[in-house]
Amino acid sequence: MKKTYKDRMIVNEWFVDALIQLMDNKTLSKITITELTKKAGVPRATFYRYFNEKEDILTKYSEYLTELLSLEYREKLPDEDPVFILFSFLKQHRKYLKILVKNHKQDIILNSINQNIEEMMLDDKNKLIASYHAGGIYNIIVEWIKSDFKESPFSLSKEIIHLINSHYYKEIIQFYTSTFQKLS
Repeated sequence: MKKTYKDRMIVNEWFVDALIQLMDNKTLSKITITELTKKAGVPRATFYRYFNEKEDILTKYSEYLTELLSLEYREKLPDEDPVFILFSFLKQHRKYLKILVKNHKQDIILNSINQNIEEMMLDDKNKLIASYHAGGIYNIIVEWIKSDFKESPFSLSKEIIHLINSHYYKEIIQFYTSTFQKLS
């Protein structure tokens, strides 16, 4: 029987759910493939059909979340603040993000951000600007996760906007808005 894209997505979801549940109580390094497949309710061979290692599940899920975030940007820009969109989205996925940080896997977040920048196919100058902002936002995200999402997305976005002078911030909004419109 040939596996369809939908079948693959369902299996990925089973593995993501199982891994997140297991990582609530154990570190990633202590979770075995057998334990993971048992929790997901699939044969061990199924894991190896889709993944090489446990980290691949986290990477694929982060890539999926990055795609969802891109869709949110396309739907909401330029009407809503891009920083508020980002932090609202992240707060919806706080359980997953907390587990990444708890397991010292937050680099997956930065890798997803950097992959997104690569896909934008920017010229060198704009790529540098985007990378600079991505690094800053990444560090703010990690600190926010570590604080257990203490601040609201609204107040956090206000603080970030305050850090950037309003003229420069308008240029950033125009840059990201035009970039996401090109991707649509």
